This record gives sequence, C-alpha cells and structure tokens, in this order.
Amino acid sequence: MNSSNPRGVDLSHFNVSAEFHEMVDAGISFVYLKATQGENFVDPTYADRRVRALSVGLRVGSYHFYDPQSPASEQADQFLHTIGKLLPGELPPALDLEATPGWDSISQSERVHQVDSWLNEVEGGLGVRPMIYTSMGWWKGEFGNADFSGHPLWLAHYDSAPGDTGLWKYWTAWQYGQFGSVSGAGTGDVDTDVWYSASL
Repeated sequence: MNSSNPRGVDLSHFNVSAEFHEMVDAGISFVYLKATQGENFVDPTYADRRVRALSVGLRVGSYHFYDPQSPASEQADQFLHTIGKLLPGELPPALDLEATPGWDSISQSERVHQVDSWLNEVEGGLGVRPMIYTSMGWWKGEFGNADFSGHPLWLAHYDSAPGDTGLWKYWTAWQYGQFGSVSGAGTGDVDTDVWYSASL
C-alpha cells in the first residue's frame, strides 16, 4: 500500500455513526455499505447512508452478506430489489463470502454453484460484474481451486501487505484492517480499505 491508493471504509448497522463529510475531510475516498444479508435482512442504515455518502462526493459500493443456508436466487432478488439500480458515482456491488454457519453442510460443488448463481443474477440485473469479498485462507479451504478470477477481488487480509491472492492476478480492493479509527465513523472499530489503482 502506498499513499496514492484511495482509502476507504466499509460500514454496516454495527457502525452506529457515519458522518461522511468528516470522512471526506479525513481523506476517505470511498465507502462500501452493507445492503442485505441472506434472503430477508435489509440493513436499516443502508438507504439513508447511500444517499448521504454520494451527496458529499464519496464513491459508494453496496455489498451482500451471503448465507449458504438460503437459496442463491432469493438472496440475489433481495439484493437487486434493495439496490434498484446503480447510481452515478457508485462502485461495483460486492458479494461478502466468509465463515458463517452452513458452508460445511453443503458440498464444494454446491458452494460453487450457489456463488456462481448469485453473481450471474446480480450482474444480469445491474449490468456490472460484482466483486468477491473474501479472505484467501478461508476461500481456499471452502472453494479449493474454483476459479472466480473473472470477478474483481476484494481481499480481506490484516497485515502490512496483502499477501496471497490465489488464482486472482491482483486484488482490486484490500481490507487491511478491522479495528481502525476514522474520523466520522464514531468511537467504535471500523473496517479500513484501499483501492488497487490510483484512481477510482
């Protein structure tokens, strides 16, 4: 990471404060907001924060936290219904894949099928290829050599360097910290990110 990489944060309802003008003043360029989880949950802070973040010039992305115990199509429908359409200044949507109950109860081929189904439906609905958010150690354990490198990678790796990217040639976004402190994000911990290219 160097100083030219645009800095960002990702937020959900667990982050109780989001003063986006303060984040801009602190050098934040983009924010990813949790929109949905599973087939039923819509983040109650999402709609308001999406509008407010865009209004101060932040680039905004929306992400879905995947639940392997719910049908992929239902989850994609929920996400697309919540997003509506991408607005000017918005970044590609992202699929959050991480350790959560249910992955171990389905086969690796079913995991691949579910993720592929969600990605394809959302890409068809929004006209933009979604990113995949994951940590590489967990990904390899659950998905093996499944190749999703046609989708941008949002890598979760908490170290001074991003490290292994598996079958991806490079990361597009890197979540390098989960206990950050950013002006405008309140007193609690916040996830901190950088973008690969010098411009968003």
